[in-house]
Amino acid sequence: MFGLFSYIRNMRLLITYTLLVLLLSNCSVVGTYHQNSVNTPCFNNTNNYQIRAGYGNKNYLAQIAAKPYKNFSFLLNTSFSDFQNNSDFSLGYTQFGLFNSNLGIEGFLGGGFGNTNHKFEKNTFHLLWDYWYTNNYDITNKFYKFCPQLHIYYSFENNIQLALFTRISEIHFNEYNIESGITDSTVFFNKHITNLKVRVLDIGMTLKYEIKHVGFFLQATYTSNNSKVILPSDIRFQRKFPVYLGLGINLYWNSFSRKITPTPKAH
Repeated sequence: MFGLFSYIRNMRLLITYTLLVLLLSNCSVVGTYHQNSVNTPCFNNTNNYQIRAGYGNKNYLAQIAAKPYKNFSFLLNTSFSDFQNNSDFSLGYTQFGLFNSNLGIEGFLGGGFGNTNHKFEKNTFHLLWDYWYTNNYDITNKFYKFCPQLHIYYSFENNIQLALFTRISEIHFNEYNIESGITDSTVFFNKHITNLKVRVLDIGMTLKYEIKHVGFFLQATYTSNNSKVILPSDIRFQRKFPVYLGLGINLYWNSFSRKITPTPKAH
């Protein structure tokens, strides 16, 4: 009799574990990594030093952009959420006034680092025993990354700037841990991955409006990644919806009271 009860208990745990794995395969853990917003300064000879603060993709961000000498520029970005820190630094080249117009291009090469410590709960309905139970998730990782980016932008006469951008982030995880269990602390799922590499592509648009030394920005970004190939099928690298919005405020320095446009070439 005791053997039968033990058998039933073991089968119940096995079925619960199987259902949990299937659940993770279909619904997946959402939001184990959040991209930070792309810093698009759009230098036009009047805004060579910028500070930007905003919010996007569940991240609060602080960003600095500067063009201290001719075409040389750099970016410093940091963002944080309730479970992730993400920072990077980039050096770049800026050319404004292409084709004797207010068209510009910026290219940056950089890298950064960050970490994730994400603990959350998710209620799940048990199909066989007809009740709800709570899954506890604990996701931790540390990473460094390389992130080249390219912007093409245009400065309109009414202090509006429009930028199209793309960024490729190659993220190297030193370690990637995912553990899950139910409320009685029984661990059903534990995965430890080392030397994981994921490539993320961002494509988007930034709209900026400038009023003297203050400006506002709105950014829309589409992001995709190849983690479905690299990661096991029961782990989702980032949230399901691939498009996110960012918005915030800019502060500018360097004689923003007048706009300097390229001088037409003499014929």
